[in-house]
Amino acid sequence: MFLNGECQSAEPKTDIAAKVEMIDRQIGEWTPQWEEAQDDVDLARRLARLWEERFALKGDAESFTGAFYFYQHINVILKGSDPSIVRKLNEFKLKQLDLQIKPLEAWVTEWGSRDSEVAAAAGEQLAHLKKAKAELLANEEIQATLLGGKGAKPRAQFWS
Repeated sequence: MFLNGECQSAEPKTDIAAKVEMIDRQIGEWTPQWEEAQDDVDLARRLARLWEERFALKGDAESFTGAFYFYQHINVILKGSDPSIVRKLNEFKLKQLDLQIKPLEAWVTEWGSRDSEVAAAAGEQLAHLKKAKAELLANEEIQATLLGGKGAKPRAQFWS
């Protein structure tokens, strides 16, 4: 079906596609404002949350990179003084490591026995990634303990 010269599907858009479209519109509206005032922490937080919501819906690299970029930008502006932003960055770093570890583990499991030299290199890379993840988790636990008392855990959600 064609409306206004554009092809329109007979099926309604999925809820996810509609949400992503709404998020994309908001990102498109707020990004030019942010480009004019890059030290506006509130606007950067809004954009970071939008990119994070988009990532939760799409799971794509572009959304991940957008969210990570804005959280890093906020952290730089605040000079690392906001523990919730530091925790959020750690969450993204952990997610990034997981996104690298999972396919490598799957490859080693499926194909590793076929080429021992390649499997050894992949095993070394996997060990390095897992070590980096363990160090990040240990640092997060130390930060949580310092900020919230012994045995404290970082909060899962920082903004509603």
